Amino acid sequence: MPKPKRNINASTEIEMSDGTKLKLTISWGLLIKLRALNKQLYSKFSGVVMAGAADDVLKMLDIVYCGYICQYIEDNNTLADALTQDEFIAVAPADVEAVTMAAMELISPKKMARFQNRSESAQGN
Repeated sequence: MPKPKRNINASTEIEMSDGTKLKLTISWGLLIKLRALNKQLYSKFSGVVMAGAADDVLKMLDIVYCGYICQYIEDNNTLADALTQDEFIAVAPADVEAVTMAAMELISPKKMARFQNRSESAQGN
């Protein structure tokens, strides 16, 4: 029986510093699972989304890590063997813009699409 499609709120991909590509996903259902499995990470994510990240660039990395963990939960139904946040940070892209763009795609995909469209128009693409 085919698996029913879930309603994905946002999904993207990021290339890590070691060249691996990771899929990142945020959805309501996965956030509920995350809250049950790792309340501390869920609280960090929720705090950033509700209060913003203007005061600390590392909050963008928290969002991207949360996207990784949510995708990991989707794929494995557990957090066993998932990268810890320290392990994730050790292989995270050095490019702050790549991390920020991935975070924005996860928490504000419509706004990100409008930004990319304006950016491409300004460049004459």
